[in-house]
Amino acid sequence: MLLNKAKPADRKNKILMIWASRHFQKGNPQNLLRPSDLMRILVPWRAFGDLATAQRLVSEHEAQLIREVEEQRDTRLADIEDAYGPVLEPLSRLQTELATLDALDLKQKAVKDAITPEHPYFHPLAPLQVDVERIEGEIAVAGRGEKAALKTQLITPKAKFDVARKKLIDAIKARHKQVARAVKDLGKLQEERDAREQEVRLAAEREITHLCEASADLLRICSSEDEARRYFTLAGQEEIAENEFNLNLPRYVDTFEPEATKPLLVAISELVAAESAANTSAKALKEMLIAAGVHAA
Repeated sequence: MLLNKAKPADRKNKILMIWASRHFQKGNPQNLLRPSDLMRILVPWRAFGDLATAQRLVSEHEAQLIREVEEQRDTRLADIEDAYGPVLEPLSRLQTELATLDALDLKQKAVKDAITPEHPYFHPLAPLQVDVERIEGEIAVAGRGEKAALKTQLITPKAKFDVARKKLIDAIKARHKQVARAVKDLGKLQEERDAREQEVRLAAEREITHLCEASADLLRICSSEDEARRYFTLAGQEEIAENEFNLNLPRYVDTFEPEATKPLLVAISELVAAESAANTSAKALKEMLIAAGVHAA
């Protein structure tokens, strides 16, 4: 109920009645009015029941409400991105690192062949491998008397290389587990983010669809005085006095739903089909009773 003491002169002693209970979204514990439902109220209210004005206002309200739905959608999407974005920022880098780690061959010969100063994982072994290969090269060209001494020199660098390689491979395996776990957790978080964003987009699409449908329906309603009276009407002081100042809306607005009608030929066809079905059922029942009487005898 909206009371206004500052009405224009042409609206004095008149009351706009709007029946708005046909369109709403059921909820618990309370039902909700969607933007499309609000438009069905706002248009006749702003037009104060004038059908020509109402028709002009439909497209204006439709555009305005759609714009508000889109702005709310964009705001909610931005809020979701602000919440998830910083947390998900490393995901792409971690996925790339995981792909690289998955492709690594950690077998002894493969590691040895892959060691270079530029390798992202094996480069710490490069100086140690150089020392080992240098001594092995000296052994290859040394004479028989020098080989034994050089082999003794090789023990320590080779042992350092083996220990360093084992530690590095263990560290790579641990990093692989850590990255895989992080990618999995962030992947779930990304799916959650995507699901929430999709929910927001779908909700906005539904609201916009409802608004377009309500707009088309309002244009239909406002194009006919008889149809409009089922939704809203302008009651004068005399009419209100005739109803003993009772403002119950069904006294002024035709709130009853029209009965469904069918073409005569369709109705006749359905009647014939119903009579045929009834005759068939009666015949079957009669046969069952006769059969039951025979058995009883």
